[in-house]
Amino acid sequence: MLKKVKAILKRATMIVACLTVTSIMFSGCGNDNPDELPVIGFSYHDNDVEFGTLVGDQDGNLTDANWQQWESTSGKFTLTAFDVTSGQDPDNNLQVGNVYHLALYQWGPENNALSFRVGRKASKDVANSFNAACPPEHNTFNHTAGELNFWVKGNLEMTLGNGNTYTFLNVYLAQGHSGATNNWWFGSDAMTNSQSTILIYDPYSKTQYYVPIPIYFGDRCFGYISPVEDPTLVFKFLRGDGAMPNPANVIHLIGVYKREQPTDPW
Repeated sequence: MLKKVKAILKRATMIVACLTVTSIMFSGCGNDNPDELPVIGFSYHDNDVEFGTLVGDQDGNLTDANWQQWESTSGKFTLTAFDVTSGQDPDNNLQVGNVYHLALYQWGPENNALSFRVGRKASKDVANSFNAACPPEHNTFNHTAGELNFWVKGNLEMTLGNGNTYTFLNVYLAQGHSGATNNWWFGSDAMTNSQSTILIYDPYSKTQYYVPIPIYFGDRCFGYISPVEDPTLVFKFLRGDGAMPNPANVIHLIGVYKREQPTDPW
């Protein structure tokens, strides 16, 4: 009988000790929502996405003589909405109103990049909320996401080599995973993707006159969007999918077109 009582007291002592340790572990996390507590193996990451410029594409756009004027030199992203896998941002780094500045990417080519500090754990819940907010017809992947680490929505301002600043409203950036790399979804409420045919003019056409080009790339991973400052301009972006020549963590501006026939060369 005495042995049984001692065993019960020992077990009760262990339970109290465990509860005390648990309380100490989580008392300083600053978040009363248990769903937002760090998960096992959690760590923060600097999730960088570059904005680069490719010299030329299959249409002869952005030639060596003029591509520099479209290269990003600075800019910012103002956060208006987001979603992140539960437990992957216990410090609430992502908050509406945050401003992220384009800065020189530290690990790769000399492109400017945005950096979002959260964990990396894919979830269907985050993908579902992204699919509802930015459906296939408005993103560069042209289909729904299965799992995503996180996504952000906001207004993107880019100052380019020509000295002009262009604003793209309601832009989405979402991080997924493909093979050994992360990929980045890019879209906006106003984006037309490559599944849609649009008639636009190529200011850099090699012919004598500006030529209207019906743009259709089938399942290629492009998206088109116009800036607030000049709705007649059409910027063509290529997603960052981890496949060469467009490596992971890079969203490339690969074309600039006109919705109306120009009267003079740019």
